[in-house]
Amino acid sequence: MKPLVPLFVSLCCASAIAQEFSGLALEARAEKATYAMGEPVTLTVRASNPTSAAVRAHADLSPSYGLLEIQIAASGGDFRRYSGWGWGALAARPSPVKMAPGDAIASEVVIFPAHPMRGGGDSPPVATVLDRPGKYRFRVFWANLGFEERIQAADFEVEIQAPSAEDSVLGKAVSLDPELAAFLALGGSDATAVKAEKLLQDAGNAAGAGHLALSLGRHYIEAGDTKKAEPLLTRALNGPAGSARKRKALLLLVQAAMMQKDEVRALSLLREAEPDFAGSVDEAVYRAMLREIGG
Repeated sequence: MKPLVPLFVSLCCASAIAQEFSGLALEARAEKATYAMGEPVTLTVRASNPTSAAVRAHADLSPSYGLLEIQIAASGGDFRRYSGWGWGALAARPSPVKMAPGDAIASEVVIFPAHPMRGGGDSPPVATVLDRPGKYRFRVFWANLGFEERIQAADFEVEIQAPSAEDSVLGKAVSLDPELAAFLALGGSDATAVKAEKLLQDAGNAAGAGHLALSLGRHYIEAGDTKKAEPLLTRALNGPAGSARKRKALLLLVQAAMMQKDEVRALSLLREAEPDFAGSVDEAVYRAMLREIGG
């Protein structure tokens, strides 16, 4: 019987590891309680280990791996699965890690408008996300690496307000043009960027205009055109202090300054922005940039 002992121990350990994942805590919330129709909704998702022992998990809450699932329900309606551009696209899985007691990881996830919702599994689209005014419930799950278990955050609610005339201009254009909708989330071609700039002019002060300006600014940074990027990123800064959009725009403006070899300006931007990054999911990136540039 001796040869069976190592196998028995191995199977017990594997079972214990799978069970450990359910001991983690998952929290999710929206950046704001209310959004205009057509405005991207930013969620913060946080996983932590409240137990007294290390827990085997993975250190990435990105939806690209397919391990994070978000479901949305209109008031009185059924929950539908939201799957954004690029979600679940990575075949590889993040490396397993041991989360020590008290450890936590966090990520920000953006729900973009004009994206189809689905029922269960890979069923065909049944609706468009947040496509009418009203209250919506959000439900967030996080699965372990083998998909044997998943944990759930407490549901929360977001209200979508009726659009202004400018919101409608932006929302209609994005809903009718898949290239513009994808550009808002992922970027795209130079030709789509031209369309996006025209839309930004037409949209005026639409609630989603800042996100479109951020996407355009990122596009031109990636193209090496800091002259075009900077006014767009400056426009994207016009948001609540500490908002995800403002932080992303600030980091891209710092990148633009470094591309122009203007370390003095880059450092000044970083130091002025410290209150926006303190306690955020971008704080580690911010501190690393501050050390690299400031010495």
